[in-house]
Amino acid sequence: MRRRLACAAALLIAAPGCASAGGRTRARARPPAPIVLTPEDAEPSTSSGDEELSQGGERRGGLEYGLGGTTAAVSAALIVFGAVQLDRAVKLTTFCEGSPQSTECDALIGNPPVNYYVSGGLSLGFSTLIAVASGFLFRRAVRTQRAYRAWHSEQVSITPWMKMSRGTQASRAGGLSLELRF
Repeated sequence: MRRRLACAAALLIAAPGCASAGGRTRARARPPAPIVLTPEDAEPSTSSGDEELSQGGERRGGLEYGLGGTTAAVSAALIVFGAVQLDRAVKLTTFCEGSPQSTECDALIGNPPVNYYVSGGLSLGFSTLIAVASGFLFRRAVRTQRAYRAWHSEQVSITPWMKMSRGTQASRAGGLSLELRF
């Protein structure tokens, strides 16, 4: 009786949705009108180019190098810690198989070898994420330093020039042109 009642309730709830989803009662949807963008409508791109990274020649990328080095050191420390924890887990597992009554094989919470495995795995997992972040920081530092050098190379330029004319009165001239931008 309960099964029939549940099926009847489900049929009453689902039937109106199934009937409206059929091909008879569904109205034809019009295809969306195409959107045309002209160059005047388009917004200027806000890409972060290298010239913005140095902030007008003020930043050299030293902060990014420092943070990248720090996160690389933390990542290396976590890799070493994780390897040590996994080594302890393997040694404790073999020790506990030989003498299961030892106090080192019992813990209030969990199983000590499993705890070492979990600790080592978490350390290695977090170290990979921190290493990726370190790589991104080093990449940004290099890009910032290149932008800094490019900005400063554009501020002062010395270009040689030479002018030679041919004809009845041949003349030659040359020199250096100095450009400064403020």
